[in-house]
Amino acid sequence: MKNNDLEISALCCILLKPELIETTRLEDKHFKNTQRVWQFMKAFYKKFKCFDIELMANSCKDNFRMMNYITVILESEATAVHFKEYEQKLIDDFEESEKDKWIIKKVFKYANELYLRNITTEEFKKIVDKIYEGEKENDKIW
Repeated sequence: MKNNDLEISALCCILLKPELIETTRLEDKHFKNTQRVWQFMKAFYKKFKCFDIELMANSCKDNFRMMNYITVILESEATAVHFKEYEQKLIDDFEESEKDKWIIKKVFKYANELYLRNITTEEFKKIVDKIYEGEKENDKIW
């Protein structure tokens, strides 16, 4: 399941069972592709404490695209029974993404050191191994 599908499934669950928005562990950072609709839903729930489609359409009548997106979300086949699984997978994917970014940044830094011959290939290999083991020591691996 792609991240966008997971986001849509989680949002669908929240639309179907509005009280989930009060207990969810999902945050803004977890919605990479559906940030605008997530923000709209949070603000709407804060004001009305529900997700009524008529009220939503009336509240954003100038925003045809928003209501189209809400319709797409509601047409997904998600069920609120699986919300916790969608929620956890979105959180896991975000954390994995952050770890990957950290690894890429570190490897790139030391690849440049290797390229400029500031370190040997053997040192580079040891550094990369430590990066993958997650050994951080004040932003310095070796």
